Amino acid sequence: MVDPKLIEILSPSETDDYLSRLFYLRHEWRSWTDGDINMPYYVMGATSYADARKDKKIYYKIKNYYNKILLENFSDLYEKILKELNSYIGPSELEDCLAHPGFHIMGDRDVESRLIDMNFPDTYINKRHRDHIYNYHEDLLKNKYSEVDTSENLSFTLSLKLPRNGSGLSIWSDGLLKHLESDTQFELDIKNNSFYKDKDIPEPEVVPYREGSMFLFSGNFYHQVAPLYKCYSDDMRVTLQGHAILCDNVWKWYF
Repeated sequence: MVDPKLIEILSPSETDDYLSRLFYLRHEWRSWTDGDINMPYYVMGATSYADARKDKKIYYKIKNYYNKILLENFSDLYEKILKELNSYIGPSELEDCLAHPGFHIMGDRDVESRLIDMNFPDTYINKRHRDHIYNYHEDLLKNKYSEVDTSENLSFTLSLKLPRNGSGLSIWSDGLLKHLESDTQFELDIKNNSFYKDKDIPEPEVVPYREGSMFLFSGNFYHQVAPLYKCYSDDMRVTLQGHAILCDNVWKWYF
C-alpha cells in the first residue's frame, strides 16, 4: 500500500494563478447538489461517482467535452502533479479514455461576508466511502490493457482554496495518519461537538488540507469530506480531484 502523504506542489502565486483560470471558466461549471452541504456547489469535469454511475454513455460524452477544456487551460498543472506522482509512486499518466481529474467548487466569494452555521446532520457519517469507482470502467480498462490491478487504487485532492477556519478529510486509516492532525478550528469543532463519538465505528483521523498542497492516499480507506460547523458566507473550498488504478504497471489517473 502507498503511504498517504501531504505533498506541497504550488506556491501561493501559482495557486492564485490557477484559481484565476478556474474563475475565468465560471460559465463551464456544472451546478451540483448535495443535501448535506448548504452552500453553492459546482463541478468542472465528468465524474465517475455520479455521471458514470448514472449512465456511462453520458459520462463519456461529458468527458469528451471537458477533457479538451481542462487540457487547454490546466495542462501545466497536470504536468506538475504527474511529476510529483512519478517521483513518489512511479509511472503516472492521465487516462485519455476516461475523464481527466476535475474540480470541486464549493461556496461563493461574491457575497457579503458573515459567519454562518453549517448543517452536517448525524446521518452524514453514512456517506463515508471508499474510492472503488474504477468498477464503472473496469471492462473498458481490461480491454485496453493486459493487466489491470484492482488490489490498490489511489486518490489525490489538491487544494486551491479553503475556508478560513480550515477544511480537510475524515479518513479511517487505523491511526496511520494521526501525526497529520492539528488544532485548526474545523478539527476542534469536530472534536468539541463529538461528531464521530458514540458511533458504531471507530473514530477517524481528521487530516487538515493546505492550500497549494496535494493529499495522496489509498482509495481503499473509508473517508469523507470532514464536516464543518461554522464558516463564512464568502468562504470557498476549491479542490482538484483525481483517482488512479494500476494498468500495465502505470498509474492511470481519472475523475
